[in-house]
Amino acid sequence: MNTNTYDKGVCEIPDFISLGITMDYPVRWGVRRIIRDFIQNFYDSIGYEHFAEEFEYRWEIMDEDTPAAACSRYAGQLHIRMRTPGHTFSYEWLSHIGGSTKTGKSGYAGKYGEGFKIALLCLVKLGGDAEMSSGRWKLRPYQYMEEIEDRKVEMFGYRMEEREDDGFTTLDLYGLPASDENLRYAREALLEFFFPENELFGDAVETAEDYALYGRSDKEIPCMEHEDIQGVFYYQYIARGRLPFPAVVHIQGKLDTFECDRSREILSEATVAAAVYTVAEQLSPKASLWLLMRMEAQWKDTPKFKRKRRRVSMKNADGTLRSIFTLIGRSVDADYTHRKMASM
Repeated sequence: MNTNTYDKGVCEIPDFISLGITMDYPVRWGVRRIIRDFIQNFYDSIGYEHFAEEFEYRWEIMDEDTPAAACSRYAGQLHIRMRTPGHTFSYEWLSHIGGSTKTGKSGYAGKYGEGFKIALLCLVKLGGDAEMSSGRWKLRPYQYMEEIEDRKVEMFGYRMEEREDDGFTTLDLYGLPASDENLRYAREALLEFFFPENELFGDAVETAEDYALYGRSDKEIPCMEHEDIQGVFYYQYIARGRLPFPAVVHIQGKLDTFECDRSREILSEATVAAAVYTVAEQLSPKASLWLLMRMEAQWKDTPKFKRKRRRVSMKNADGTLRSIFTLIGRSVDADYTHRKMASM
């Protein structure tokens, strides 16, 4: 989505838009990824600075008394609403793979111009439905048959309607099973995005154009299978890694060690360790000492250098933590550091 680029003139709204995507397109995102990518469209439109105040997000289990047109069809299932005032945009940005005002630009969580289309397709494959509206238009997913070389192929597109502009950009998701897992995804979805009001964040320690360092709040990190996780690493505004010490680290710029595999949701320990090192190189003396204190449990995890092969990880850092300590030691007054550590 794009902010303030939609022409509210008298352009005609088509009845139907073909996306050129077949229903058997080989992609199957789970509920968590679907919800995240829909939120991401709003996040990029609003910006992380105003996300908490301008993004309305709520979920519910629908029943017969739910005031929605789809309540009878989807009673007992999960309904999610996302909405923001303004931020209208042209439906044409949702019509092409790769078509996005974010393509090639920095400062956005999304960049490939496919998130909304693929998320909607995967939602329909799971038996769900959606309604998206902005400005004077409204769309719903639409399945239809098309004949290609005497073969009938099920295709995917949008059914469009004209509406009266209510001043909001809104997305309603219907028909997701109200399982415990899906309810957990709905409840924790906003934690995956970088913004100062995130419930996982404590006080800001240091923020700059390319990075940010925050403390941790008392809220538990939703990593049920990893009990030792104490912090979160955000890469380009999305939670992508785990930290074994209580901090929130965010890097906006591109990492040299970043794996280009987009299917990988969680970055490797080696990449996260390199990211922490990158941030440590830029910290002020005060923030450096703060980070050093939070990493106390990792002080003994620094092994000796290996001559031939170096494997970097957060638990077996192969010199990465040693290098961080060296950088911090250079930037912080030695006497003050010793006194501070002695008092801990």
